[in-house]
Amino acid sequence: MTLAVRNRVARRDTSELARELFGVELATGSVDAIIQRAGDALAGPYTELEQRIKTAAAVNIDETGWKTSGGSRTLWAALTSRTAVFRIAAGRQAFEARTLLGERFAGIVCSDRWRGYDYLDPTQRQLCSAHLLRDFTAHSEGLSEQHDFGCAGLVIANDLFAAWDVYQADSDRARLQAQIAPLRAKLRTLLEHAARKSPPTNYHRQVRQQPPHALARPPDLQPHRRRRTDQQPRRARPPRRPHLPQALTRQPIRTR
Repeated sequence: MTLAVRNRVARRDTSELARELFGVELATGSVDAIIQRAGDALAGPYTELEQRIKTAAAVNIDETGWKTSGGSRTLWAALTSRTAVFRIAAGRQAFEARTLLGERFAGIVCSDRWRGYDYLDPTQRQLCSAHLLRDFTAHSEGLSEQHDFGCAGLVIANDLFAAWDVYQADSDRARLQAQIAPLRAKLRTLLEHAARKSPPTNYHRQVRQQPPHALARPPDLQPHRRRRTDQQPRRARPPRRPHLPQALTRQPIRTR
């Protein structure tokens, strides 16, 4: 079970390992049957863990790409301090997050800024600060104003993590909130200043049309690929010529 699920070893390779390491002859069908029986035995505990996630006060959730039988899937993970649930799903849509958290989830969700979590009320969301650190680092490696923006953001992000380290030592939440308040104001000022200099795109026009409560979450600094509607129309290109003239493609090879 561990080889097949955790280490993703093929059934045939598992049979070879059992024969070479332990001298046990197992057919690939036998290996598959063992995995199926283990999966049936774990169905009950897995359902219990799912219910714990749906009633938890706070859940950390994330998703990543996954391959199953050569097909593209998504591995979802929902974790608390005592519970971990993993689920392989067809995609990264909000439907999959709803399935994992439940339709009536009332706790706090800590996640990245992927749009699959936008259905949650902003008051239920805690965005991952480590992603801000990563994004500001990417901006700091740019040029001119982008570099200055990234460096200023890194100072704020590092101060935030320093305040968190102090809280981990003394558990003084009032002090943590007092240290974070000015950092939040600095971050807002930095983002508003950068937003005034950024050219508007279709994404910004859509945001302006949203109701005010939809804008309560922090802005997304994750770089996205430009959509076709944001790009200039492409000019028609002349057809490519072959690498060799037609007259040279069938010339015989001369021998000495």
